[in-house]
Amino acid sequence: MTSTARRRTVVGLVAATAASLVLAACGSSDSGDKAADASGSGKSTTVKIGVLNGSDTALALARSSGSLDTTLSAVGAKATYAGPFPAFAPAAEAIKAGAVDVTIGGLLSWVGAVVADPELEVFAYQPDLGTQEGIVATSKSGVSSIADLKGKKIAYNQAGTGEYLLRKALAKEGLSWDDVKAVNLPPADAATAFASGQVDAWATWGNFFATAATSKGAKVVSTGAAVDSHNDTVFVTTKSFAKDHPDALKAVFDALKSSADKGAADTSLYDTARKADGLSDAVVAFLAKDAPVSVEPVTADTITSWQKEADFWTSEKVIPSKVDVAGQVVQLG
Repeated sequence: MTSTARRRTVVGLVAATAASLVLAACGSSDSGDKAADASGSGKSTTVKIGVLNGSDTALALARSSGSLDTTLSAVGAKATYAGPFPAFAPAAEAIKAGAVDVTIGGLLSWVGAVVADPELEVFAYQPDLGTQEGIVATSKSGVSSIADLKGKKIAYNQAGTGEYLLRKALAKEGLSWDDVKAVNLPPADAATAFASGQVDAWATWGNFFATAATSKGAKVVSTGAAVDSHNDTVFVTTKSFAKDHPDALKAVFDALKSSADKGAADTSLYDTARKADGLSDAVVAFLAKDAPVSVEPVTADTITSWQKEADFWTSEKVIPSKVDVAGQVVQLG
């Protein structure tokens, strides 16, 4: 089978898996969709929010603190929730299916999804520190550097953060994609493969990265920062939702920003959320090393930075055509 055929087969499997996850996640949404108007049109507004695994994001804090409900209520809207989704790809499928209006993900995951669904727009982001993502090798892999990855099995998530980190690392070292045995796996399966030694390394992010990095004998081969990652965390909606419900979208932004600011002022909020999510003390301590970052609106400088990363995605042939970032963002007033 050719590499193109393999990629098409994998994409089909990912889409099928994502579709099943959409159906499961939709069942976890809160019931009831009647609310006052948040756009001045007289229509009821319910903001359907897709949450991802991990309780230490601005979105998770805004939900758990009640900030989202309070801020939306002030403009005559309310939130319901779907998920948690294991990654952005299935959450994006839920948006396409109409089950979600707003969700969160990595910049490059969003860029990859935009090709299939041009409706997706970013309205806010959190800057990427690059220290809570990277490539981790197992204790028995013999891998201690990017160069050592040559010929090794590496787990990653296709067209998402994992693939971005792996491709950035290989490019820095002068290696090609064909120099490694890349294994496309969703996060849960990748975690199992890593723990059991079925793969030599794992390119991943967030709680997954921290869990792998703190496992016995594991070696952090590279962080995102070390390979010049600019994979900002992005908050995503649709063109139609942004147009029809600008007040509700601004309320979501305000709640996210307020929650992020509170988390920055009192980092114990994140520690508490992580512990409540069942993370080990070692993982909580690992993630606590970085200061939380703020939620920001999209600016012209942001668009310029993102376009560079989107063009990298195109040059690596991860996506078939150029994505015009400027045409896929909402610049809130």
